[in-house]
Amino acid sequence: MAGSGLLRCTFLVLLIAGHSVWASAPADDVDEKDVVVLTTKNFETELAKEKFALVDATEEGDLANQFDVKGYPTLKWFVNGKEASDFGGGRTKDDIVRWIAKKTGPATSDVTAVDAAEKLSEKPGATVLAYLSELSGADFESYTELAASKDDTEFFTTTSKDVAAKLGLTATGSVAVIRNYEGFDPETVTSAGDSTFEGAKGSFGERAAAFLLAQRLPAYMEFSQANANAIFGSGVDKHVIVAGPEEAFAPGKELDTLLRAASAKTRGQVVLVIAKLGTETAKPILDFFGLDAAASTAQVVGFDSKSNKKFKFPGEGEVTADALAAFAVALNDGSAQALLKSAPVPEEPTEDGVTVVVGSTVDSIVKSEDHDVLLESLAPIYEKLAKRFASVDSVVIAKMDGTANEHPDIDAKVLGEGFPTLLFFPAGKAQEAIPYTDERTLKAFTKFLKANAKKKFTLPKKGKKGKKEEAAALWSRGNMGRHSQAYLLTYCGISFMGWSYALVSIIASLVVNRNVEPPSEDTSAFVETFQLLGLLDVLNAAVGLVASAPLTAFLQWAGRSNVLFGVLPLAPPEVSKSPMVTVLFAVWALADIIRFAYYASVIMGKYSAFIPLYPIGVAAEMKIVWDSIPLISKSKAYSVQVPGGHTISYAHFLWVLLLIYIPIFWRLYSFLLRQRKKKLAGSLKKKDA
Repeated sequence: MAGSGLLRCTFLVLLIAGHSVWASAPADDVDEKDVVVLTTKNFETELAKEKFALVDATEEGDLANQFDVKGYPTLKWFVNGKEASDFGGGRTKDDIVRWIAKKTGPATSDVTAVDAAEKLSEKPGATVLAYLSELSGADFESYTELAASKDDTEFFTTTSKDVAAKLGLTATGSVAVIRNYEGFDPETVTSAGDSTFEGAKGSFGERAAAFLLAQRLPAYMEFSQANANAIFGSGVDKHVIVAGPEEAFAPGKELDTLLRAASAKTRGQVVLVIAKLGTETAKPILDFFGLDAAASTAQVVGFDSKSNKKFKFPGEGEVTADALAAFAVALNDGSAQALLKSAPVPEEPTEDGVTVVVGSTVDSIVKSEDHDVLLESLAPIYEKLAKRFASVDSVVIAKMDGTANEHPDIDAKVLGEGFPTLLFFPAGKAQEAIPYTDERTLKAFTKFLKANAKKKFTLPKKGKKGKKEEAAALWSRGNMGRHSQAYLLTYCGISFMGWSYALVSIIASLVVNRNVEPPSEDTSAFVETFQLLGLLDVLNAAVGLVASAPLTAFLQWAGRSNVLFGVLPLAPPEVSKSPMVTVLFAVWALADIIRFAYYASVIMGKYSAFIPLYPIGVAAEMKIVWDSIPLISKSKAYSVQVPGGHTISYAHFLWVLLLIYIPIFWRLYSFLLRQRKKKLAGSLKKKDA
């Protein structure tokens, strides 16, 4: 636990996930004995002491809930055993030291010695010193108010002429800002002749605040985690980002010189931020703005951190200080052109039933007046939600990759802070996005859509175990990719024609012979071919192309295949050439003709036709197996010798199969009956509506 890098204070509580204490902080400020691990039992008593505390929020869930902890690490400030505020400083040791010093000490400190003034340049970040005639009165009070309001900046005063002179101040009522940032030599700038200070109206503290706003940062800052608080906490919302080769930012090089010149023209208007191509710190910038990581010249974009909007740098020519200054003006007066990313329109419009949206299709899909649209940024539960709403034509479940696509109506105000983000766009002309902030569960999503959809809908009932609609319900809405849909329709068509040929052959034989004759070799070949092809039913279910359960599909296929490829080739002629086989083939053919016709055209035939056909088919299968066992037992086909001189034969397997045939049949038959009941119930509701 040593190594947290956080000092002893009135009480600062760090809530973490596990005991991996803040790795980014140095290990030279806190000893093990200065850190107490808080639990629910000792929280009240230990909080009265002056120590830095640590809470493992994964273990102490009640404490995490009590103080509304949303993420890790979280820092809370306690005074006299009571929560005073969230920690509002940066996430480095120096930031935390400065923040705590402001909380536990006076808002300002007086500098009386020149050597103390010299040490101000050693303090990291920005430091402010005011040269006053006295430490009382209106100027002092307004300056103190400013100091108390800025937790991330240290403020000093002096009435010493020598101290003031050391920092370049010559007249009382003036201010100096001392900057000390990595990559830049310490700099001191004074308010003498500065328009933001001398030309500003208001109290001394208000004019000092304006001067600090313009001067607290160096000419430019590299985007990094360490600099994030300084950039986004500077008080300047508009940023100009310049990405370029790393060597171009070296002191005296092209981009360094350019940005220093531009800084003199843009201070207080924008923060100049750089991204050095080829470095890890540049990657978030490149991804967020869609910039070219291999570019050899500077790339410039604008950003408004308040609205989270991005802007294009105008023109195709050379980047100059004047051009950057003009861009800064455009960012502030609202004339800058928005920068919106969009991935290519996908060939497949859906994925697992979810409509895929890109930046360029937001208007046509999300902003459609005809649909209530729930849009998210890549949440896995969405696939289940899309299947649940597959039969509801007025509701579109859509997703968009928020890192690759943008739209002016989908910005930070709406998106909130992070991913996955969910937005609901109600149907109609006056569309205002509604952020979804509830639980990411199927039940919560469904409740939200029922409450907010402009177009009312009725969902089909779910099965006992939450089974969703069959594949045909998806096909009827077109929520399947074009290639997948074409494949399934082709499969259905081929299977329909094959089984139709087999049934027609059997009927033709019956008409000609006026009797039920054994199936011809041609008919048997067709049945065998299309029964083998039926293995695709199992594969389609296994890969999610249809909503059937893979096990159910396999059991149905395996029952037939055992009879066709296992029993009949070994059965005696009086069984394999009996009319019973013809009846069995006819039942199989009729069942699959109706089944594949249903899948292809979404008719209700299968939901009633299977009631007589399935038991007849199973009875015929069992009769053929029963009649074939004696001969198969004598032939010892597929027999296996086991230790002890015993033999396990195919006949033994068939006896076991006969014993479990009825239970398996009833399971599959009950499932089909439940599916039929669901489908009919949904149809009745639609008619009533």
